[in-house]
Amino acid sequence: MTADTDEAPALDSIPAERWLIDRLFAEGIIPAAARQEALRHILPPRRWGPWTARLLLAVGTALILAGLFCLVAFNWAALPIAIKLALPQVAIAGCFVAALWLGLRQLSGKLLLLSASVLAGAQLAVFGQVYQTGADAYGLFMAWALLILPWVVVAELAALWIVWLVVANVSVDLFWRQAVLPGPDMSALIYPGLMLFNGAFLAAREHLASRDVDWLRERWTRIVLVLPVLGLALVAAIRFIEAPQTATVSVRAGAAAAIVVHILLYAVYRYRLPDMWVLGATILSACIIVEWTVFKAVDAVFGDAEAITYFLMGCFTLAVFAATTVGLRSIAKEIGAEHA
Repeated sequence: MTADTDEAPALDSIPAERWLIDRLFAEGIIPAAARQEALRHILPPRRWGPWTARLLLAVGTALILAGLFCLVAFNWAALPIAIKLALPQVAIAGCFVAALWLGLRQLSGKLLLLSASVLAGAQLAVFGQVYQTGADAYGLFMAWALLILPWVVVAELAALWIVWLVVANVSVDLFWRQAVLPGPDMSALIYPGLMLFNGAFLAAREHLASRDVDWLRERWTRIVLVLPVLGLALVAAIRFIEAPQTATVSVRAGAAAAIVVHILLYAVYRYRLPDMWVLGATILSACIIVEWTVFKAVDAVFGDAEAITYFLMGCFTLAVFAATTVGLRSIAKEIGAEHA
Protein backbone atom coordinates (compact mmCIF):
# COMPACT_ATOMS: atom_id res chain seq x y z
CA MET A 1 0.00 0.00 0.00
CA THR A 2 1.48 3.35 -1.09
CA ALA A 3 1.69 6.06 1.52
CA ASP A 4 -0.02 9.33 0.75
CA THR A 5 2.64 11.94 0.05
CA ASP A 6 0.18 14.86 0.15
CA GLU A 7 -0.07 15.02 3.92
CA ALA A 8 -1.83 17.98 5.47
CA PRO A 9 0.52 20.34 7.35
CA ALA A 10 0.47 20.32 11.13
CA LEU A 11 -1.85 22.92 12.62
CA ASP A 12 0.92 24.51 14.70
CA SER A 13 3.04 25.04 11.54
CA ILE A 14 0.45 27.34 9.91
CA PRO A 15 1.14 31.01 10.78
CA ALA A 16 -1.78 32.91 12.26
CA GLU A 17 -2.18 35.86 9.91
CA ARG A 18 -5.10 38.19 9.32
CA TRP A 19 -5.52 37.33 5.63
CA LEU A 20 -5.95 33.66 6.53
CA ILE A 21 -8.59 34.46 9.15
CA ASP A 22 -10.44 36.75 6.74
CA ARG A 23 -10.38 34.07 4.06
CA LEU A 24 -11.74 31.41 6.43
CA PHE A 25 -14.53 33.80 7.39
CA ALA A 26 -15.27 34.76 3.77
CA GLU A 27 -15.61 31.09 2.81
CA GLY A 28 -17.94 30.41 5.73
CA ILE A 29 -15.59 28.07 7.57
CA ILE A 30 -15.59 30.13 10.79
CA PRO A 31 -18.40 32.34 12.15
CA ALA A 32 -18.12 36.06 12.83
CA ALA A 33 -17.61 35.52 16.57
CA ALA A 34 -14.66 33.21 15.94
CA ARG A 35 -13.15 35.73 13.54
CA GLN A 36 -13.36 38.53 16.10
CA GLU A 37 -11.83 36.34 18.78
CA ALA A 38 -8.98 35.30 16.50
CA LEU A 39 -8.28 38.91 15.50
CA ARG A 40 -8.26 39.87 19.17
CA HIS A 41 -5.44 37.41 19.78
CA ILE A 42 -3.23 38.26 16.80
CA LEU A 43 -3.93 42.02 16.85
CA PRO A 44 -3.99 42.93 20.54
CA PRO A 45 -4.86 46.51 21.53
CA ARG A 46 -1.37 47.04 22.96
CA ARG A 47 0.02 47.20 19.42
CA TRP A 48 -1.43 50.67 19.15
CA GLY A 49 1.00 51.84 21.82
CA PRO A 50 4.26 51.43 19.86
CA TRP A 51 2.61 52.67 16.66
CA THR A 52 1.35 55.82 18.40
CA ALA A 53 4.73 56.40 20.03
CA ARG A 54 6.49 56.19 16.66
CA LEU A 55 3.96 58.53 15.06
CA LEU A 56 4.33 61.11 17.84
CA LEU A 57 8.12 60.86 17.63
CA ALA A 58 8.03 61.50 13.88
CA VAL A 59 5.56 64.38 14.21
CA GLY A 60 7.60 65.91 17.03
CA THR A 61 10.76 65.73 14.92
CA ALA A 62 8.99 67.42 12.01
CA LEU A 63 7.69 70.20 14.27
CA ILE A 64 11.12 70.85 15.78
CA LEU A 65 12.64 71.14 12.30
CA ALA A 66 9.84 73.46 11.17
CA GLY A 67 10.36 75.58 14.27
CA LEU A 68 14.07 75.88 13.57
CA PHE A 69 13.42 76.95 9.97
CA CYS A 70 10.85 79.53 11.09
CA LEU A 71 13.23 80.87 13.75
CA VAL A 72 15.93 81.57 11.20
CA ALA A 73 13.55 82.87 8.51
CA PHE A 74 11.62 85.20 10.84
CA ASN A 75 14.76 86.71 12.39
CA TRP A 76 16.88 86.65 9.23
CA ALA A 77 17.47 90.40 9.05
CA ALA A 78 18.36 90.69 12.74
CA LEU A 79 20.73 87.71 12.98
CA PRO A 80 24.48 88.24 12.54
CA ILE A 81 26.10 86.34 9.68
CA ALA A 82 28.00 84.11 12.12
CA ILE A 83 24.77 83.02 13.80
CA LYS A 84 23.06 82.42 10.45
CA LEU A 85 25.84 80.08 9.39
CA ALA A 86 26.52 78.49 12.77
CA LEU A 87 22.96 77.64 13.78
CA PRO A 88 22.31 75.00 11.08
CA GLN A 89 25.84 73.60 11.46
CA VAL A 90 25.48 73.18 15.21
CA ALA A 91 22.08 71.55 14.70
CA ILE A 92 23.53 69.16 12.09
CA ALA A 93 26.44 68.22 14.34
CA GLY A 94 24.15 67.74 17.33
CA CYS A 95 21.76 65.51 15.40
CA PHE A 96 24.62 63.45 13.94
CA VAL A 97 26.38 62.94 17.28
CA ALA A 98 23.10 62.07 19.00
CA ALA A 99 22.27 59.60 16.22
CA LEU A 100 25.63 57.86 16.70
CA TRP A 101 25.17 57.82 20.47
CA LEU A 102 21.67 56.33 20.32
CA GLY A 103 22.61 53.98 17.48
CA LEU A 104 21.19 53.71 13.98
CA ARG A 105 19.31 50.57 14.99
CA GLN A 106 17.00 52.70 17.11
CA LEU A 107 14.15 54.66 15.53
CA SER A 108 15.18 57.78 17.46
CA GLY A 109 18.70 57.51 16.02
CA LYS A 110 17.35 57.13 12.49
CA LEU A 111 15.08 60.15 12.88
CA LEU A 112 17.99 62.21 14.16
CA LEU A 113 20.00 61.27 11.08
CA LEU A 114 16.98 62.15 8.94
CA SER A 115 16.88 65.53 10.67
CA ALA A 116 20.58 66.07 9.99
CA SER A 117 19.98 65.27 6.32
CA VAL A 118 17.17 67.82 6.06
CA LEU A 119 19.25 70.43 7.89
CA ALA A 120 22.07 69.88 5.40
CA GLY A 121 19.82 71.32 2.72
CA ALA A 122 18.94 74.24 4.97
CA GLN A 123 22.65 74.90 5.56
CA LEU A 124 23.30 75.05 1.80
CA ALA A 125 20.36 77.44 1.36
CA VAL A 126 21.63 79.70 4.16
CA PHE A 127 25.14 79.70 2.65
CA GLY A 128 23.74 80.69 -0.74
CA GLN A 129 21.70 83.51 0.78
CA VAL A 130 24.52 84.90 2.90
CA TYR A 131 27.15 84.96 0.16
CA GLN A 132 24.80 85.37 -2.81
CA THR A 133 26.65 82.79 -4.88
CA GLY A 134 24.35 83.31 -7.85
CA ALA A 135 24.41 79.59 -8.63
CA ASP A 136 21.45 77.96 -10.31
CA ALA A 137 18.93 76.26 -8.04
CA TYR A 138 19.79 72.81 -9.37
CA GLY A 139 23.29 73.14 -7.87
CA LEU A 140 21.87 73.41 -4.36
CA PHE A 141 19.72 70.31 -4.72
CA MET A 142 22.48 68.36 -6.45
CA ALA A 143 24.97 69.21 -3.69
CA TRP A 144 22.33 68.36 -1.08
CA ALA A 145 21.70 64.94 -2.62
CA LEU A 146 25.43 64.16 -2.90
CA LEU A 147 26.23 65.32 0.65
CA ILE A 148 23.61 63.19 2.38
CA LEU A 149 24.00 60.12 0.14
CA PRO A 150 26.45 58.33 2.53
CA TRP A 151 24.02 58.82 5.41
CA VAL A 152 21.17 57.55 3.28
CA VAL A 153 23.10 54.39 2.42
CA VAL A 154 24.11 53.49 5.99
CA ALA A 155 20.89 54.50 7.78
CA GLU A 156 18.68 51.74 6.33
CA LEU A 157 15.68 54.03 6.77
CA ALA A 158 13.03 54.04 4.06
CA ALA A 159 11.82 57.55 4.95
CA LEU A 160 15.33 58.93 4.44
CA TRP A 161 15.50 57.27 1.03
CA ILE A 162 12.20 58.93 0.11
CA VAL A 163 13.57 62.35 1.16
CA TRP A 164 16.70 61.71 -0.93
CA LEU A 165 14.62 60.68 -3.94
CA VAL A 166 12.54 63.86 -3.71
CA VAL A 167 15.70 65.97 -3.59
CA ALA A 168 17.26 64.01 -6.46
CA ASN A 169 14.12 64.35 -8.62
CA VAL A 170 14.03 68.11 -8.07
CA SER A 171 17.74 68.27 -8.90
CA VAL A 172 17.32 66.35 -12.16
CA ASP A 173 14.30 68.42 -13.20
CA LEU A 174 16.04 71.75 -12.47
CA PHE A 175 19.25 70.59 -14.15
CA TRP A 176 17.27 69.76 -17.29
CA ARG A 177 15.59 73.16 -17.34
CA GLN A 178 18.48 75.37 -16.19
CA ALA A 179 21.63 73.66 -17.50
CA VAL A 180 20.59 71.54 -20.48
CA LEU A 181 18.16 74.22 -21.70
CA PRO A 182 16.21 71.98 -24.08
CA GLY A 183 14.36 73.47 -27.02
CA PRO A 184 10.58 73.23 -27.41
CA ASP A 185 10.91 69.97 -29.35
CA MET A 186 12.90 68.21 -26.61
CA SER A 187 11.52 69.74 -23.39
CA ALA A 188 9.06 66.90 -22.69
CA LEU A 189 11.84 64.30 -22.58
CA ILE A 190 12.10 65.05 -18.86
CA TYR A 191 9.00 62.89 -18.30
CA PRO A 192 10.36 59.58 -19.66
CA GLY A 193 13.72 60.43 -18.10
CA LEU A 194 12.24 60.77 -14.62
CA MET A 195 10.04 57.70 -15.20
CA LEU A 196 13.19 55.70 -15.89
CA PHE A 197 14.99 57.27 -12.91
CA ASN A 198 12.24 56.46 -10.41
CA GLY A 199 11.48 53.13 -12.05
CA ALA A 200 15.09 52.05 -11.51
CA PHE A 201 14.72 52.67 -7.77
CA LEU A 202 11.41 50.79 -7.76
CA ALA A 203 13.11 47.81 -9.42
CA ALA A 204 15.96 48.02 -6.89
CA ARG A 205 13.44 48.08 -4.06
CA GLU A 206 11.72 44.94 -5.35
CA HIS A 207 15.05 43.15 -5.78
CA LEU A 208 16.26 44.00 -2.28
CA ALA A 209 12.89 43.19 -0.71
CA SER A 210 13.02 39.75 -2.36
CA ARG A 211 16.42 39.30 -0.69
CA ASP A 212 14.77 39.78 2.73
CA VAL A 213 16.03 43.32 3.33
CA ASP A 214 13.63 44.01 6.19
CA TRP A 215 13.58 47.81 6.13
CA LEU A 216 12.41 47.79 2.50
CA ARG A 217 9.70 45.15 2.89
CA GLU A 218 7.12 47.57 4.24
CA ARG A 219 4.32 47.79 1.70
CA TRP A 220 4.17 51.58 1.71
CA THR A 221 7.71 51.81 0.30
CA ARG A 222 6.42 50.20 -2.90
CA ILE A 223 3.41 52.44 -3.41
CA VAL A 224 5.43 55.57 -2.62
CA LEU A 225 7.79 54.69 -5.47
CA VAL A 226 5.01 53.66 -7.84
CA LEU A 227 2.99 56.87 -7.49
CA PRO A 228 5.64 59.25 -8.94
CA VAL A 229 6.14 56.94 -11.92
CA LEU A 230 2.39 56.82 -12.54
CA GLY A 231 2.03 60.57 -12.02
CA LEU A 232 4.73 61.33 -14.58
CA ALA A 233 3.20 58.85 -17.03
CA LEU A 234 -0.23 60.42 -16.57
CA VAL A 235 1.04 63.94 -17.23
CA ALA A 236 3.00 62.80 -20.29
CA ALA A 237 -0.03 61.01 -21.73
CA ILE A 238 -2.36 63.98 -21.16
CA ARG A 239 0.10 66.35 -22.84
CA PHE A 240 -0.11 64.21 -25.96
CA ILE A 241 -3.91 63.86 -25.80
CA GLU A 242 -4.34 67.64 -25.56
CA ALA A 243 -2.85 68.25 -29.01
CA PRO A 244 -1.87 65.04 -30.81
CA GLN A 245 -1.65 66.72 -34.24
CA THR A 246 0.98 69.23 -33.12
CA ALA A 247 2.78 67.00 -30.62
CA THR A 248 6.58 67.23 -30.74
CA VAL A 249 8.89 64.24 -30.84
CA SER A 250 9.50 64.46 -27.09
CA VAL A 251 5.77 64.60 -26.32
CA ARG A 252 5.21 61.51 -28.46
CA ALA A 253 8.09 59.76 -26.71
CA GLY A 254 6.57 60.64 -23.35
CA ALA A 255 3.19 59.23 -24.39
CA ALA A 256 4.81 56.02 -25.62
CA ALA A 257 6.73 55.71 -22.35
CA ALA A 258 3.46 56.23 -20.45
CA ILE A 259 1.84 53.31 -22.27
CA VAL A 260 4.85 51.08 -21.55
CA VAL A 261 4.81 52.08 -17.86
CA HIS A 262 1.14 51.20 -17.42
CA ILE A 263 1.55 47.85 -19.17
CA LEU A 264 4.64 46.94 -17.14
CA LEU A 265 3.12 47.93 -13.81
CA TYR A 266 -0.05 45.98 -14.55
CA ALA A 267 1.84 42.88 -15.68
CA VAL A 268 4.32 42.88 -12.78
CA TYR A 269 1.87 43.62 -9.97
CA ARG A 270 -0.88 41.47 -11.42
CA TYR A 271 1.10 38.29 -12.05
CA ARG A 272 4.65 38.55 -10.70
CA LEU A 273 4.19 40.48 -7.45
CA PRO A 274 0.43 40.71 -6.86
CA ASP A 275 -0.51 43.95 -5.11
CA MET A 276 -3.99 45.44 -5.22
CA TRP A 277 -2.81 48.89 -4.12
CA VAL A 278 -0.52 49.24 -7.13
CA LEU A 279 -3.06 47.64 -9.45
CA GLY A 280 -5.75 50.01 -8.27
CA ALA A 281 -3.51 53.05 -8.79
CA THR A 282 -2.42 51.81 -12.23
CA ILE A 283 -5.95 51.12 -13.41
CA LEU A 284 -7.20 54.45 -12.03
CA SER A 285 -4.47 56.24 -13.98
CA ALA A 286 -5.40 54.30 -17.13
CA CYS A 287 -9.06 55.20 -16.61
CA ILE A 288 -8.18 58.89 -16.38
CA ILE A 289 -6.24 58.66 -19.65
CA VAL A 290 -9.15 56.88 -21.36
CA GLU A 291 -11.60 59.43 -19.95
CA TRP A 292 -9.49 62.33 -21.21
CA THR A 293 -9.18 60.77 -24.66
CA VAL A 294 -12.91 60.14 -24.99
CA PHE A 295 -13.71 63.62 -23.69
CA LYS A 296 -11.52 65.25 -26.33
CA ALA A 297 -13.17 63.13 -29.04
CA VAL A 298 -16.73 63.83 -27.84
CA ASP A 299 -15.96 67.53 -27.41
CA ALA A 300 -14.65 67.68 -30.98
CA VAL A 301 -17.97 66.28 -32.25
CA PHE A 302 -20.42 68.05 -29.92
CA GLY A 303 -18.31 71.09 -29.05
CA ASP A 304 -21.20 73.52 -29.40
CA ALA A 305 -23.60 71.35 -27.38
CA GLU A 306 -22.05 71.21 -23.92
CA ALA A 307 -25.12 69.52 -22.39
CA ILE A 308 -24.79 66.56 -24.77
CA THR A 309 -21.04 66.38 -24.18
CA TYR A 310 -21.34 66.25 -20.40
CA PHE A 311 -24.28 63.84 -20.52
CA LEU A 312 -22.37 61.40 -22.71
CA MET A 313 -19.26 61.74 -20.57
CA GLY A 314 -21.27 61.12 -17.42
CA CYS A 315 -22.68 57.91 -18.86
CA PHE A 316 -19.26 56.84 -20.09
CA THR A 317 -17.66 57.57 -16.70
CA LEU A 318 -20.25 55.48 -14.87
CA ALA A 319 -19.71 52.60 -17.29
CA VAL A 320 -15.92 52.75 -17.07
CA PHE A 321 -15.70 52.86 -13.30
CA ALA A 322 -18.43 50.24 -12.84
CA ALA A 323 -16.52 47.88 -15.12
CA THR A 324 -13.28 48.74 -13.30
CA THR A 325 -14.81 47.99 -9.91
CA VAL A 326 -16.09 44.62 -11.08
CA GLY A 327 -12.72 43.80 -12.60
CA LEU A 328 -10.77 44.77 -9.48
CA ARG A 329 -13.04 42.67 -7.28
CA SER A 330 -12.49 39.70 -9.55
CA ILE A 331 -8.73 40.19 -9.43
CA ALA A 332 -8.78 40.56 -5.63
CA LYS A 333 -10.56 37.22 -5.28
CA GLU A 334 -8.10 35.58 -7.63
CA ILE A 335 -4.86 36.77 -6.08
CA GLY A 336 -6.02 36.31 -2.48
CA ALA A 337 -6.69 38.49 0.53
CA GLU A 338 -3.02 38.64 1.55
CA HIS A 339 -2.26 40.85 -1.46
CA ALA A 340 -5.40 43.02 -1.25
